[in-house]
Amino acid sequence: MSTGHSISEIITPIHPVMESFQLAFQHELEKIQAKYHLTVQPSALFKGKRLRPVLFFLCQGMIDTPRPDSVNTAVMIELIHTASLLHDDVIDESHKRRGEKTLNAVRGNHFSVLMGDYLIARMMTMGQELKNGGMRVLSQAILMMTQAEIKQALCENKWLEEHIYMDIIEGKTGALFQAATDLAASTVHTGTEVQLQLRKLGLQFGLSFQIQDDILDYTGSAGTLGKPVHQDLLKGHFTLPVILAFEHLSGEKRKTLFQQLVNNELSYEHFVRLVRNQGIKKTKDRLLKYSRQAFKILRQFPENSCRTALENLFRFNMDRHL
Repeated sequence: MSTGHSISEIITPIHPVMESFQLAFQHELEKIQAKYHLTVQPSALFKGKRLRPVLFFLCQGMIDTPRPDSVNTAVMIELIHTASLLHDDVIDESHKRRGEKTLNAVRGNHFSVLMGDYLIARMMTMGQELKNGGMRVLSQAILMMTQAEIKQALCENKWLEEHIYMDIIEGKTGALFQAATDLAASTVHTGTEVQLQLRKLGLQFGLSFQIQDDILDYTGSAGTLGKPVHQDLLKGHFTLPVILAFEHLSGEKRKTLFQQLVNNELSYEHFVRLVRNQGIKKTKDRLLKYSRQAFKILRQFPENSCRTALENLFRFNMDRHL
Protein backbone atom coordinates (compact mmCIF):
# COMPACT_ATOMS: atom_id res chain seq x y z
CA MET A 1 0.00 0.00 0.00
CA SER A 2 3.03 2.26 -0.05
CA THR A 3 2.92 5.58 -1.88
CA GLY A 4 5.65 8.08 -2.53
CA HIS A 5 3.15 10.94 -2.56
CA SER A 6 3.75 13.98 -0.39
CA ILE A 7 0.97 16.19 0.97
CA SER A 8 1.77 18.82 -1.68
CA GLU A 9 1.21 16.19 -4.39
CA ILE A 10 -1.92 14.79 -2.76
CA ILE A 11 -3.64 18.19 -2.68
CA THR A 12 -3.10 18.84 -6.41
CA PRO A 13 -6.83 18.42 -7.26
CA ILE A 14 -7.76 21.03 -4.62
CA HIS A 15 -4.72 23.28 -4.96
CA PRO A 16 -6.59 26.54 -5.79
CA VAL A 17 -9.04 26.25 -2.91
CA MET A 18 -6.28 25.19 -0.49
CA GLU A 19 -4.32 28.29 -1.49
CA SER A 20 -7.38 30.38 -0.64
CA PHE A 21 -7.67 28.59 2.68
CA GLN A 22 -3.97 29.12 3.49
CA LEU A 23 -4.29 32.85 2.80
CA ALA A 24 -7.42 33.14 4.94
CA PHE A 25 -5.93 31.15 7.81
CA GLN A 26 -2.63 33.05 7.61
CA HIS A 27 -4.58 36.29 7.76
CA GLU A 28 -6.27 35.15 10.99
CA LEU A 29 -2.91 34.26 12.52
CA GLU A 30 -1.26 37.50 11.44
CA LYS A 31 -4.06 39.48 13.11
CA ILE A 32 -3.43 37.53 16.33
CA GLN A 33 0.32 38.00 16.04
CA ALA A 34 -0.01 41.76 15.59
CA LYS A 35 -2.66 42.21 18.29
CA TYR A 36 -0.82 40.25 20.97
CA HIS A 37 2.76 41.07 19.99
CA LEU A 38 3.90 37.52 19.23
CA THR A 39 7.47 38.22 18.19
CA VAL A 40 8.14 34.48 17.87
CA GLN A 41 6.02 32.33 15.56
CA PRO A 42 4.97 29.30 17.64
CA SER A 43 4.92 26.19 15.47
CA ALA A 44 1.46 25.10 16.65
CA LEU A 45 0.09 28.30 15.13
CA PHE A 46 2.13 28.75 11.99
CA LYS A 47 3.10 25.24 10.90
CA GLY A 48 1.24 22.03 10.17
CA LYS A 49 -0.02 19.71 7.47
CA ARG A 50 -3.56 21.19 7.58
CA LEU A 51 -4.94 17.66 7.17
CA ARG A 52 -8.44 18.51 8.36
CA PRO A 53 -9.00 21.19 5.67
CA VAL A 54 -7.37 18.84 3.14
CA LEU A 55 -9.84 16.09 4.05
CA PHE A 56 -12.69 18.62 3.98
CA PHE A 57 -11.97 19.87 0.45
CA LEU A 58 -11.05 16.44 -0.97
CA CYS A 59 -14.36 15.01 0.23
CA GLN A 60 -16.18 17.92 -1.39
CA GLY A 61 -14.32 17.22 -4.62
CA MET A 62 -15.01 13.49 -4.48
CA ILE A 63 -18.79 14.00 -4.43
CA ASP A 64 -19.09 17.35 -6.25
CA THR A 65 -16.54 20.15 -6.52
CA PRO A 66 -14.34 21.90 -3.92
CA ARG A 67 -16.18 25.03 -2.80
CA PRO A 68 -14.24 28.32 -2.52
CA ASP A 69 -17.23 29.77 -0.64
CA SER A 70 -16.62 27.29 2.21
CA VAL A 71 -13.05 28.44 2.95
CA ASN A 72 -14.20 30.04 6.22
CA THR A 73 -15.59 26.68 7.33
CA ALA A 74 -12.17 25.11 6.76
CA VAL A 75 -10.56 27.97 8.71
CA MET A 76 -12.92 27.31 11.62
CA ILE A 77 -12.01 23.62 11.63
CA GLU A 78 -8.29 24.46 11.72
CA LEU A 79 -8.78 27.05 14.48
CA ILE A 80 -10.30 24.33 16.67
CA HIS A 81 -7.39 22.02 15.93
CA THR A 82 -4.82 24.73 16.64
CA ALA A 83 -6.52 25.60 19.94
CA SER A 84 -6.39 21.94 20.94
CA LEU A 85 -2.64 21.85 20.23
CA LEU A 86 -2.05 24.89 22.44
CA HIS A 87 -3.99 23.28 25.27
CA ASP A 88 -2.28 19.90 24.71
CA ASP A 89 1.17 21.47 24.99
CA VAL A 90 0.24 22.92 28.37
CA ILE A 91 -1.28 19.65 29.62
CA ASP A 92 1.70 17.62 28.37
CA GLU A 93 4.23 20.23 29.53
CA SER A 94 5.70 20.13 26.02
CA HIS A 95 8.17 22.80 25.00
CA LYS A 96 8.82 21.53 21.48
CA ARG A 97 6.47 20.89 18.57
CA ARG A 98 7.54 20.35 14.96
CA GLY A 99 11.09 21.08 16.04
CA GLU A 100 10.36 24.55 17.40
CA LYS A 101 9.41 26.13 20.71
CA THR A 102 5.76 25.93 21.71
CA LEU A 103 3.76 28.99 22.71
CA ASN A 104 3.77 27.94 26.37
CA ALA A 105 7.58 27.68 26.20
CA VAL A 106 7.75 31.23 24.83
CA ARG A 107 4.98 33.00 26.77
CA GLY A 108 4.03 30.61 29.58
CA ASN A 109 1.12 28.27 30.28
CA HIS A 110 -1.32 30.99 31.28
CA PHE A 111 -0.95 32.86 28.01
CA SER A 112 -1.07 29.66 25.96
CA VAL A 113 -4.34 28.51 27.55
CA LEU A 114 -5.89 31.93 27.00
CA MET A 115 -4.77 31.93 23.37
CA GLY A 116 -6.37 28.53 22.83
CA ASP A 117 -9.59 29.87 24.35
CA TYR A 118 -9.35 32.92 22.10
CA LEU A 119 -9.10 30.74 18.98
CA ILE A 120 -12.24 28.84 20.00
CA ALA A 121 -14.05 32.14 20.62
CA ARG A 122 -12.92 33.45 17.24
CA MET A 123 -14.20 30.27 15.61
CA MET A 124 -17.59 30.77 17.27
CA THR A 125 -17.92 34.33 15.98
CA MET A 126 -17.12 33.13 12.45
CA GLY A 127 -19.67 30.34 12.91
CA GLN A 128 -22.54 32.81 13.17
CA GLU A 129 -22.51 32.88 9.37
CA LEU A 130 -22.67 29.09 8.98
CA LYS A 131 -25.78 27.37 7.73
CA ASN A 132 -26.76 23.69 7.43
CA GLY A 133 -26.16 23.05 11.13
CA GLY A 134 -22.42 23.69 10.84
CA MET A 135 -22.01 25.11 14.34
CA ARG A 136 -23.90 22.16 15.80
CA VAL A 137 -21.42 19.78 14.14
CA LEU A 138 -18.37 21.72 15.34
CA SER A 139 -19.76 22.21 18.85
CA GLN A 140 -20.38 18.47 19.12
CA ALA A 141 -16.81 17.80 17.96
CA ILE A 142 -15.41 20.14 20.64
CA LEU A 143 -17.56 18.45 23.27
CA MET A 144 -16.32 14.99 22.21
CA MET A 145 -12.69 16.15 22.17
CA THR A 146 -13.00 17.62 25.66
CA GLN A 147 -14.80 14.58 27.08
CA ALA A 148 -12.09 12.31 25.66
CA GLU A 149 -9.33 14.41 27.20
CA ILE A 150 -11.10 14.26 30.58
CA LYS A 151 -11.49 10.50 30.26
CA GLN A 152 -7.80 10.14 29.40
CA ALA A 153 -6.86 12.27 32.43
CA LEU A 154 -8.99 10.05 34.68
CA CYS A 155 -7.21 7.00 33.27
CA GLU A 156 -3.69 8.23 34.08
CA ASN A 157 -1.55 5.47 35.58
CA LYS A 158 -4.33 2.95 34.99
CA TRP A 159 -4.22 0.02 32.63
CA LEU A 160 -6.55 0.44 29.63
CA GLU A 161 -8.40 -2.20 27.73
CA GLU A 162 -8.28 -1.74 23.97
CA HIS A 163 -11.93 -0.67 23.71
CA ILE A 164 -11.35 2.14 26.25
CA TYR A 165 -8.31 3.35 24.30
CA MET A 166 -10.37 3.34 21.08
CA ASP A 167 -13.16 5.26 22.79
CA ILE A 168 -10.65 7.92 23.91
CA ILE A 169 -9.02 8.41 20.51
CA GLU A 170 -12.39 8.43 18.77
CA GLY A 171 -13.15 11.62 20.67
CA LYS A 172 -9.66 13.06 21.02
CA THR A 173 -8.65 12.77 17.37
CA GLY A 174 -11.48 11.20 15.40
CA ALA A 175 -14.17 13.73 16.27
CA LEU A 176 -12.72 16.72 14.41
CA PHE A 177 -11.79 14.70 11.32
CA GLN A 178 -15.34 13.34 11.37
CA ALA A 179 -16.71 16.87 11.66
CA ALA A 180 -14.62 17.91 8.64
CA THR A 181 -16.05 15.17 6.43
CA ASP A 182 -19.56 15.74 7.79
CA LEU A 183 -19.34 19.43 6.87
CA ALA A 184 -17.89 18.55 3.47
CA ALA A 185 -21.12 16.67 2.74
CA SER A 186 -23.44 19.39 4.05
CA THR A 187 -21.68 22.19 2.16
CA VAL A 188 -22.32 20.46 -1.18
CA HIS A 189 -25.89 19.54 -0.16
CA THR A 190 -25.56 15.81 -0.60
CA GLY A 191 -27.93 13.11 0.62
CA THR A 192 -28.10 11.59 4.08
CA GLU A 193 -26.53 8.27 3.09
CA VAL A 194 -23.52 9.95 1.46
CA GLN A 195 -23.10 12.17 4.53
CA LEU A 196 -23.17 9.08 6.77
CA GLN A 197 -20.47 7.37 4.69
CA LEU A 198 -18.27 10.47 4.75
CA ARG A 199 -18.67 10.73 8.53
CA LYS A 200 -17.44 7.13 8.78
CA LEU A 201 -14.53 7.98 6.46
CA GLY A 202 -13.49 10.93 8.63
CA LEU A 203 -13.60 8.80 11.75
CA GLN A 204 -11.50 6.06 10.11
CA PHE A 205 -8.87 8.62 9.15
CA GLY A 206 -8.83 10.07 12.67
CA LEU A 207 -8.39 6.64 14.25
CA SER A 208 -5.69 5.71 11.73
CA PHE A 209 -3.87 9.00 12.26
CA GLN A 210 -3.80 8.67 16.06
CA ILE A 211 -2.72 5.03 15.94
CA GLN A 212 0.15 5.98 13.63
CA ASP A 213 1.10 8.80 16.02
CA ASP A 214 1.17 6.30 18.89
CA ILE A 215 3.35 3.93 16.85
CA LEU A 216 5.79 6.76 16.05
CA ASP A 217 6.03 7.66 19.73
CA TYR A 218 7.84 4.32 20.18
CA THR A 219 9.59 3.93 16.82
CA GLY A 220 10.55 7.53 16.03
CA SER A 221 13.07 9.92 17.52
CA ALA A 222 12.70 13.41 18.94
CA GLY A 223 14.87 14.71 16.10
CA THR A 224 12.65 13.19 13.41
CA LEU A 225 9.31 13.93 15.05
CA GLY A 226 10.22 17.43 16.18
CA LYS A 227 8.85 16.76 19.67
CA PRO A 228 9.76 14.62 22.68
CA VAL A 229 9.04 10.89 22.47
CA HIS A 230 7.44 8.57 25.04
CA GLN A 231 5.42 11.47 26.45
CA ASP A 232 2.31 9.33 26.91
CA LEU A 233 4.27 6.78 28.90
CA LEU A 234 5.85 9.45 31.10
CA LYS A 235 2.37 10.82 31.83
CA GLY A 236 1.01 7.38 32.67
CA HIS A 237 -1.05 7.05 29.48
CA PHE A 238 -0.99 3.56 27.98
CA THR A 239 -1.53 3.67 24.23
CA LEU A 240 -2.26 0.87 21.78
CA PRO A 241 1.36 -0.35 21.30
CA VAL A 242 1.61 -0.89 25.08
CA ILE A 243 -1.85 -2.45 25.36
CA LEU A 244 -1.14 -4.96 22.58
CA ALA A 245 2.41 -5.66 23.75
CA PHE A 246 1.17 -6.93 27.09
CA GLU A 247 -2.34 -8.16 26.26
CA HIS A 248 -1.17 -11.75 26.76
CA LEU A 249 -0.35 -11.07 30.42
CA SER A 250 -2.87 -11.56 33.19
CA GLY A 251 -4.14 -8.48 35.01
CA GLU A 252 -1.94 -9.30 38.00
CA LYS A 253 1.20 -9.61 35.89
CA ARG A 254 0.44 -6.34 34.11
CA LYS A 255 -0.04 -4.67 37.48
CA THR A 256 3.33 -6.00 38.65
CA LEU A 257 5.01 -4.79 35.45
CA PHE A 258 3.51 -1.33 35.86
CA GLN A 259 4.51 -1.19 39.52
CA GLN A 260 8.08 -2.10 38.60
CA LEU A 261 8.05 0.78 36.13
CA VAL A 262 6.72 3.25 38.71
CA ASN A 263 9.24 2.06 41.34
CA ASN A 264 12.14 2.38 38.87
CA GLU A 265 12.73 -1.37 39.14
CA LEU A 266 12.20 -1.55 35.37
CA SER A 267 13.85 1.14 33.28
CA TYR A 268 11.88 3.14 30.73
CA GLU A 269 14.41 2.03 28.13
CA HIS A 270 13.72 -1.64 28.84
CA PHE A 271 9.95 -1.05 28.86
CA VAL A 272 10.15 0.79 25.51
CA ARG A 273 12.21 -2.08 24.07
CA LEU A 274 9.52 -4.55 25.16
CA VAL A 275 6.82 -2.44 23.52
CA ARG A 276 8.80 -2.15 20.29
CA ASN A 277 9.46 -5.89 20.17
CA GLN A 278 6.02 -7.10 21.17
CA GLY A 279 3.50 -4.37 20.36
CA ILE A 280 4.43 -2.48 17.21
CA LYS A 281 3.65 -5.18 14.64
CA LYS A 282 0.24 -5.85 16.23
CA THR A 283 -0.48 -2.12 16.27
CA LYS A 284 0.46 -1.80 12.59
CA ASP A 285 -2.01 -4.60 11.89
CA ARG A 286 -4.73 -2.51 13.56
CA LEU A 287 -3.67 0.50 11.49
CA LEU A 288 -3.99 -1.59 8.34
CA LYS A 289 -7.44 -2.78 9.46
CA TYR A 290 -8.83 0.76 9.85
CA SER A 291 -7.20 1.91 6.61
CA ARG A 292 -8.77 -1.00 4.72
CA GLN A 293 -12.18 -0.07 6.13
CA ALA A 294 -11.64 3.42 4.73
CA PHE A 295 -10.70 2.05 1.29
CA LYS A 296 -13.92 0.03 1.35
CA ILE A 297 -15.90 3.23 1.95
CA LEU A 298 -14.01 5.10 -0.79
CA ARG A 299 -14.79 2.39 -3.34
CA GLN A 300 -18.48 3.25 -2.97
CA PHE A 301 -17.83 6.61 -4.67
CA PRO A 302 -17.21 7.24 -8.39
CA GLU A 303 -13.55 7.32 -9.29
CA ASN A 304 -12.10 10.80 -9.78
CA SER A 305 -8.95 12.73 -8.92
CA CYS A 306 -10.16 13.62 -5.40
CA ARG A 307 -11.05 10.01 -4.57
CA THR A 308 -7.59 8.95 -5.72
CA ALA A 309 -6.08 11.72 -3.60
CA LEU A 310 -8.04 10.50 -0.56
CA GLU A 311 -6.72 6.97 -1.13
CA ASN A 312 -3.20 8.41 -1.29
CA LEU A 313 -3.85 10.40 1.89
CA PHE A 314 -4.56 7.18 3.79
CA ARG A 315 -1.44 5.60 2.28
CA PHE A 316 0.56 8.69 3.23
CA ASN A 317 -0.56 8.29 6.84
CA MET A 318 0.48 4.64 6.88
CA ASP A 319 3.94 5.52 5.58
CA ARG A 320 4.63 8.77 7.41
CA HIS A 321 7.54 9.14 9.84
CA LEU A 322 6.48 12.40 11.54
